[in-house]
Amino acid sequence: MTEAGGRPAKRPGALSGPSLGRVFVIGGTGMLRDACGAIAPRCESLVMAARRPQVLAEKIGATALVLDWSDRPAAADALPPMESRFDLAISWLHRDGLWLVPHLEARLRPGGRSIRIHSSAALADGALARIDPPAPPQVRRQRVLLGRRGTRWLTDAEISAGLLEAIATPERDVLIVGDAPRGVPEEPGR
Repeated sequence: MTEAGGRPAKRPGALSGPSLGRVFVIGGTGMLRDACGAIAPRCESLVMAARRPQVLAEKIGATALVLDWSDRPAAADALPPMESRFDLAISWLHRDGLWLVPHLEARLRPGGRSIRIHSSAALADGALARIDPPAPPQVRRQRVLLGRRGTRWLTDAEISAGLLEAIATPERDVLIVGDAPRGVPEEPGR
């Protein structure tokens, strides 16, 4: 993997610290695959939900959950039962999949954490405030906002490293990866 200009990209580092407990990830098989590989050894269990999660899930020892959020009834039926309580939920969903966020966060234990990942397109003109449904009161929500790196898009490794940094710093409400998009303060919501 290389960055723009042919420089080797940095791979996300390993996470250290206590177990992350039970983790549920939606949208982790593409740009977040390196982060999921780093998360897996730190979990009691890891469920990866995506259209085609099987190969990566098998590789890292996670449970694969085939889920296509464009088919709402099938996706809702595929989610683990409500009594399944997760400690951490990570989701990177397009607008047409945002309906899943409340269903996912309802499966977090009280005091659980939800990390929502947003591309720079979600940040234009205050769109973020309009698209993320409110978090339940018993859930701690963090946001990872993806900017750019100068004139180029972020690499998969940079995006994964940003997610791992958010996991390692639960006290941060917002983490911006790359340059803050135009019109977005360095510490949104503060």
